Amino acid sequence: MNLNFKDRLTLKESIEMINEVCNSVFLAKTESVSAAYLPELYDFSFRLSIAKHYGGYESSGDAEQDYSVAMSIDKQKLAVDLLQLEGIEAAIREKIVFRKDAIHKANIQVVSGFDALVSPMEHLIHTISDKLSVVNMEQINELLNGSDLKELMKLYKAE
Repeated sequence: MNLNFKDRLTLKESIEMINEVCNSVFLAKTESVSAAYLPELYDFSFRLSIAKHYGGYESSGDAEQDYSVAMSIDKQKLAVDLLQLEGIEAAIREKIVFRKDAIHKANIQVVSGFDALVSPMEHLIHTISDKLSVVNMEQINELLNGSDLKELMKLYKAE
């Protein structure tokens, strides 16, 4: 496939390319959501984005065809502003690191929140378990002030 490569991208096109590649290597699109980073998609996504933004390639929707086009891109042999392309690639890598860090921090906050919720419950369970391990029937009868446990259960079930 012959693509018509332009020398440079506009600012808008550069930002679109950066965001497109970054979004394509994460399952979730936001930093505040636990997500999976898929580095194995980076090379494919970056090259396909070059074909699209510099070469005017329209995605076919066929992954194998898009992959074939992407893998035919050799950025060192392109007649484009390599300084700009290297800057775009650096921005993509920085944005990926930023997003991975944000996801990591969000995951830590979720785990910390879960620990804060579970810890008091765990303490309560241990306290109840400790108390129940030393309780005997005499103590239960004392607590009930001599009431018949069977009668109490009948009254409870009746309500």
